[in-house]
Amino acid sequence: MRAASIQLSAKGQRLVTELARECRKPVGEVIDAALETYRRERFVRKANADLARLRRDKKAWAAYQRELSEWDATLNDGLAGLD
Repeated sequence: MRAASIQLSAKGQRLVTELARECRKPVGEVIDAALETYRRERFVRKANADLARLRRDKKAWAAYQRELSEWDATLNDGLAGLD
């Protein structure tokens, strides 16, 4: 693992130290987990915003719904259990 030097506020230092102690994990693992959670939350927020934007465009939303219907038809293709 590469070491990196980062600056945290006093509050950030306190929080990460408390979390590391609670979880009985190294500070680096706690920071890694926090960053991964943040990355995932940003992804979901962006996906939700994109979907909301799509819903506002009536034509695009209708086309999306048609495409979903076409994909739904593949659920009965008889290929169960091939994954």
